Amino acid sequence: MNDSAIMATLGQDEELWYSRVIDRYTNYVTAIISGVAKGALSASDVEEVAADVFFKLWQKREQIRAGSMKAFIAKLARNAAIDMLRKLGEPLVPYDDDILQVAYHEQPDELAILREQKQIIEQAVDAFGEPEREIFIRFYYFGETIKSISERLQMNAATTKTKLRRLRSKLTDIMQERGYCCES
Repeated sequence: MNDSAIMATLGQDEELWYSRVIDRYTNYVTAIISGVAKGALSASDVEEVAADVFFKLWQKREQIRAGSMKAFIAKLARNAAIDMLRKLGEPLVPYDDDILQVAYHEQPDELAILREQKQIIEQAVDAFGEPEREIFIRFYYFGETIKSISERLQMNAATTKTKLRRLRSKLTDIMQERGYCCES
């Protein structure tokens, strides 16, 4: 059953909808949680986080739009995994996934430049203090909104936005120092 058919049941039979969502997305949710945790969570922790994800999904079921259920669930799963890592005192927000999934088979010089730029950015982000590092990663790597980040970190949205702007400026300066021209 596809997402459109599942969403069609939401208005008619919410319990059936919930059952179908769990059947369809349990493996997906646990894969996301495990991927974010990178082995830091036990199987029972992963199961607990997955249950939390589906509970939050039930609470927010009216916010889901027809074509965005999978993305909505993915965001809930990522955020729940990060919350559990924080609760357990594990390092927050792993972001070292290989973001260079672009194939430059015939242009190795461009791939080398991209890898160097990635390394410069990672070093710069690692040097950011908290909560700046977490703000940057949540915004740029996980695509969270300023409002969501502010609520999660219990900060004023304007403060979060200002910190993000300053971090971008720092990163621009670092890239320019290393010989890469950046637009502000």
